[in-house]
Amino acid sequence: MGLRFLLYLGMLGIGIIIGFKGMSHKKILDRMDKLQLGALVILLFVMGIRIGADDKVIKQVGNLGLKAFIITFFAVAFSVLFVGLLRRFRKMNKRGERI
Repeated sequence: MGLRFLLYLGMLGIGIIIGFKGMSHKKILDRMDKLQLGALVILLFVMGIRIGADDKVIKQVGNLGLKAFIITFFAVAFSVLFVGLLRRFRKMNKRGERI
């Protein structure tokens, strides 16, 4: 196992403990959505830079785009299908209430 993986796992564990024990401040919890959005935007920006700098990826964009579309299409289609089947099996309406 890599040292980075253990670091990430440790940080996740510490965050879970802090959240579970209620040791985080109310101000931080109130701003958590903005913090998460900011971190996500930075992550996507850095990923875009790394992808754009890789010549192999740029040459395969058309092929990768088609594969990504196919995978996404089937993931969404089967998710919708299975949620619909589960709702019917559990006899629930669109709000998740038993009928």
